[in-house]
Amino acid sequence: MLRRTYPAWRIARFTCSDGSFGGWWATRRVPLLPSHRCAGLVTTIARWDAVNLASELTAQLDLGERIGYTVARP
Repeated sequence: MLRRTYPAWRIARFTCSDGSFGGWWATRRVPLLPSHRCAGLVTTIARWDAVNLASELTAQLDLGERIGYTVARP
């Protein structure tokens, strides 16, 4: 569901080397410009659970909309 809701991000669930759960990670598919990073957008987000990851992804989406960030499609 996360991947469908946030297609601009690569989303993965990680497992530690000992087999324990390592959390959720999301990385943007398109690199950010320096101006986007200065405005508060981030390239990678890590959270322990999917709910908190979704919350942060939504916050990034909202911030991107406020500053006029768009993802260029090839």
